[in-house]
Amino acid sequence: MYTLKYTTESPETMALLQKFCPEEGENISLKKSKRPSLSFRRAVVLALVRRLLIEEFHITLDQVSRVLIHREASGAPYLILPETSSLPSNFHISISHTGPWVAFILSDLKNPTTIDIEDSQKQRAFTEIASSIFSEQEQNYVERYGALGFYYLWGAKESLAKWYKQDLPFALGIDLKDQLPSPSQNSRCFIEYNHQKFLLTFLVNDTVLITTCKEQGK
Repeated sequence: MYTLKYTTESPETMALLQKFCPEEGENISLKKSKRPSLSFRRAVVLALVRRLLIEEFHITLDQVSRVLIHREASGAPYLILPETSSLPSNFHISISHTGPWVAFILSDLKNPTTIDIEDSQKQRAFTEIASSIFSEQEQNYVERYGALGFYYLWGAKESLAKWYKQDLPFALGIDLKDQLPSPSQNSRCFIEYNHQKFLLTFLVNDTVLITTCKEQGK
């Protein structure tokens, strides 16, 4: 798992992009704003992935510059790797963004792990939102645990939907009933959905909640 807090004005972020995404060129500076564009955030993720592959597999900068992230029709990301490199060809990648934070996780294609990151300090009318999109049992969970309970549910739904390579409407249609544990700094639980069993892990780090999902027993 890899997370980064960045801003478009950060020297670290700009240096990261300039070194690992040189194809962005002068366009990088044009993307500075209080709310980073989707293309800017995607460039940051690609730069981070390339840096991680160099650190972990000791391949050259030239080789890693040909690593790309493409997306399926559903929006699910996947890696394009150069055939001439020593990189394994069975990577699964999952990506998430929230505010100035980005997170991604690489796992085995046959045993994928997906990730969601949420700003647990972000002010939302979570009770009202929960009443309109969550089941009665889920609403009770939010009423009991407040904002963190809301983000526990939201993160669980998002990471599970990503495991199925589905989008937000699919995530909102997932009913987790009373399967989640009480929120804490770090916790994990097993849930059942669509006749499958999954392991969810929750990590509260600074002001963010990171949720990962993988199929149980794999």
